[in-house]
Amino acid sequence: MQKIRIMRKSIIRTKRTLLNKARFSIVGKSVLWFSFGMFFMSGFLLGCRTNSDLRTFDREFYWRDKSLFTVASTPQEVCKYANDSTRDRSMRCRAVFQLFASFVKPGFTSQQMRSAIPDNKWLSECSVSPCGAAGGGSLPIYNPIGYTPFLLRPFPDKTGWSDWCICFNLRDALGQGDRTPEEALAFLAGTHTDKRLKLMEFAFYYPICGASNNPATEVDIIERFQGQRVGLKVPPR
Repeated sequence: MQKIRIMRKSIIRTKRTLLNKARFSIVGKSVLWFSFGMFFMSGFLLGCRTNSDLRTFDREFYWRDKSLFTVASTPQEVCKYANDSTRDRSMRCRAVFQLFASFVKPGFTSQQMRSAIPDNKWLSECSVSPCGAAGGGSLPIYNPIGYTPFLLRPFPDKTGWSDWCICFNLRDALGQGDRTPEEALAFLAGTHTDKRLKLMEFAFYYPICGASNNPATEVDIIERFQGQRVGLKVPPR
């Protein structure tokens, strides 16, 4: 009888252990699936918000199929003009814009930048810095989380100022945070070693009338390059 009682107690303990394990397994799986579901939903909602923000931002622009700076010249011809330091500064800035408008596309890698702009000596006379906003307003490009915006100033004066600017953004380095101005310059020059790094968007910011040294009379315009289209916008003063 004693042996039977011991066997019964052993069977009961075994059943309880198995039942507890089963309950733990069910709870663990439930927590795992709940966590996965929350992660998926947060990503889905963030994606929806990102798309909504992008659509809202896009509505601020008048879209067309090409830039006002698109030319039929060869990149070599335009590079030669941009490199010529005897030319008027504003005309050299215009030549830089013509290079980007005619031969550079969003999605380009650094190697493609080198092919599009074969002679980039003019870059040595430009400055590249992290971009807060051109002209003191909001960014002229769409810059989602995970991208670093930069401002290229062609041929700035002694104070570093230029009324002609190109804003562009590059994806952040994985696990290393923001890209540096040195990386941005290397990307434009076609010497960046990361072959996966791509140009997301870029935008021109330039004066169309009035005196550039008199904010009361100057009127600026933004050209934003996204995919195969170009958006125009006159920023608020």
